[in-house]
Amino acid sequence: MDFRRQKGIFDPEVYKSVKVNIIGVGAVGSFIALALAKMSLSDIEVFDPDKVEEHNLPNQFYRREDVDEFKVIALEDIVWKFAGVRITTHSELYINQPLRGIVVCAVDSMDTRKDIWFQIRRQRLVELYVDVRMGGEVAWIFAIKPALEREFYESNLYSSDEALHIPCSEQSIIYTVLGTACTTACIIKKYLCGEKYPKELQLDFKLGIINQEGNIQCLALNYQI
Repeated sequence: MDFRRQKGIFDPEVYKSVKVNIIGVGAVGSFIALALAKMSLSDIEVFDPDKVEEHNLPNQFYRREDVDEFKVIALEDIVWKFAGVRITTHSELYINQPLRGIVVCAVDSMDTRKDIWFQIRRQRLVELYVDVRMGGEVAWIFAIKPALEREFYESNLYSSDEALHIPCSEQSIIYTVLGTACTTACIIKKYLCGEKYPKELQLDFKLGIINQEGNIQCLALNYQI
């Protein structure tokens, strides 16, 4: 692919071999994989045991012909066709496989998220851990260095029983998915380029606001707080 129009922002020759692992390639995870591949990252590994279902099509990066196929297998074909990148796939749960580099957790259960974290935090080669939580029209993103910011992150973990339960008809919509995936890709870019990035970010697409570590800003110019 010809990356000449982005080289001044993110140089593929410098960053293309960065290792990124994505655990959960449903709504947000599937689009994060696409965004990173289109940014030139080519060492992407994905974990997800689920198959594509009809109700996934409106808000996930899958096609009608992918229904009943493992998500990671369908995503491998799609990312290759859209970005020319061959991702590494695991149609299974993440259970203590050795990882390095950047890990993105995009699962849909707080209990699963806690299990993954307590496995990841013991892995010394994980440099950045990005936890992406999304529901309805809101998202919450954490980007932390496991060796340095463990206490802060663990103070924001809780069980699935304590999580906000959203009605089935209000769980996900494409603009929240795309906005969250793009923001996550931007955070990863900032980390790799040595730029300042938020370790905690809240997005509210319904109210049109962004909350970066207590600093509330408007997402659109026509909103007033």
